[in-house]
Amino acid sequence: MIEARYLEIDGALGFVEIITPDNQPDTEAPTVLCLHTAGQSGVQWRRVASELASRGYRVIVPDLPGHGRSEPAVDGPVTSIVTFGDWLGKVLDALAVERPFVVGCSIGGKLTLELATRSSRPLAGAIAMAAEAGPGRVNVGGLRRELRGCRRAQPRRPHLPGHARLRRTYRARGEGAPDRHDAQA
Repeated sequence: MIEARYLEIDGALGFVEIITPDNQPDTEAPTVLCLHTAGQSGVQWRRVASELASRGYRVIVPDLPGHGRSEPAVDGPVTSIVTFGDWLGKVLDALAVERPFVVGCSIGGKLTLELATRSSRPLAGAIAMAAEAGPGRVNVGGLRRELRGCRRAQPRRPHLPGHARLRRTYRARGEGAPDRHDAQA
């Protein structure tokens, strides 16, 4: 089952999808928090989230502030991993999640490391992909570049942020890149 919610966090609405196994109450299922990359949204996790739910996990997929369907933070763009981590802690509190597994890639991976180092909320496990463990700052220039790409949407041909990066990845692997519309499906 997929449930979509808006949570009010620090005066702004944060969007969260919760995917639960069909055959058991979500209170019995272990929870996995999936964190997306910069300039993207939780849609990146849709196939993984469904697969995890089919294996008995409750999956929580938030859109970070200013990403996807979440409103920007009231104080402006978030530029600190610690601030993002605090926001995620409030999401977990609002959903009464005690000890989740956390998985993230890129900025989501940095956030996974941030959450894993907080003694106030122990995790069941953490998987940080493509995440360097440097200082807790966001690459603001890169984030702004990604977010600008989100705003270039055309009415009938939406721009997929990072599509040029996706094309480069496919080219490096010797494959043809999917059409922009196929990449969104």
